[in-house]
Amino acid sequence: MTDTIESAVSRATLLLQSSSDSAKLDAQVLLLDVLQKPRSYLFSWPEQKLTPQQQQLFESYCQRRLTGEPVAHITGTREFWSLPLQVNPTTLIPVQIPKHWLNIRSVYLYLWPLKCLI
Repeated sequence: MTDTIESAVSRATLLLQSSSDSAKLDAQVLLLDVLQKPRSYLFSWPEQKLTPQQQQLFESYCQRRLTGEPVAHITGTREFWSLPLQVNPTTLIPVQIPKHWLNIRSVYLYLWPLKCLI
C-alpha cells in the first residue's frame, strides 16, 4: 500500500529527526525531487497517493539521508540565493551566509584601504 503525500512527509520527518535538524524540510525537498513538482504541490494535493515507484525512490532517498548524506547530493541540486546549482558527490555545497556576516565583510572591505595607509 502506498502513502499519501501528507503521510509520506510525516513518516519521513519522524524517521529523519535523529539525523537532521531540519527533518521536515529535508523530507519535503526529497519528496519534491521524487515527484518533480513545485513546493506548492505538497500543500495543494496532500491526499494524492504516491505510485509504488515513487514511494520506493522516496524511501531510498530517506535511507541515504539517514546515513548523513547531504540532501543536495541526493537530489543533485542545491538552491543558493534563489539560483539552482547542479551538484555531485565531489561538489562542496555552498552554505547560506547570515546577513550580518555580509555587513561585517562590507565594513571590512570599506575600511581595508585605510588599513593599508597606516
